[in-house]
Amino acid sequence: MIKNKFKVLQDITQLTAALLDVPAKDINGGNRARRLVLGRVASANFLMRDLGFTYDELSRHINRDRTSFYYYEAKHNDNYKYWDEYKELYDNLKKSYLGIDNMAMTKE
Repeated sequence: MIKNKFKVLQDITQLTAALLDVPAKDINGGNRARRLVLGRVASANFLMRDLGFTYDELSRHINRDRTSFYYYEAKHNDNYKYWDEYKELYDNLKKSYLGIDNMAMTKE
């Protein structure tokens, strides 16, 4: 169980912004530039899939309604398989935050 979820949400937003070299405030903003959407979708899926956050928790932080997160989650496998930038960012979030390297895991 994550003790301070708000702190984790802030940390992941900061990490995502750093990996994309964009301002952190833009990750959760309304701008629909491809790079920002990439950050929003990858970080939301990381928070849901790997850290156990709920749709409601994310909707309060990322300023989207729950249906956005349903969509992000439904598209994760296709994004991971076909969108190279998404795969790279998602893997870097895991590696940087959790210390998990997907490449090492797939070779075993």
